[in-house]
Amino acid sequence: MFPCGHGAVIVLLLFCQIVGLMLFLRGFFQLKKAIHGRATNKDLPPEPSSKGTGHPLPPKFERVVIMLIDALRADFVFSEQSKMPFTQEMIRRNKSFR
Repeated sequence: MFPCGHGAVIVLLLFCQIVGLMLFLRGFFQLKKAIHGRATNKDLPPEPSSKGTGHPLPPKFERVVIMLIDALRADFVFSEQSKMPFTQEMIRRNKSFR
């Protein structure tokens, strides 16, 4: 079946396996480029509970609501018999996604 013998086929398959693993690891664990320069502790904003000098970073939003529902079917939300009136109202007002 194999003219060059089983040993050569196994070596070839092992080589292909190693090359494939190396390609996968290079793509999956990419190296990040270093950023030159150094930051010091003085560059950081103070902790909210500390009485340090400087000003804390301003908030980007007044509040954030994260709602994660795994495997939510559309008929649970959009049907008239839905038990999710708040979610339906947010969708109607176009405030569910921004």
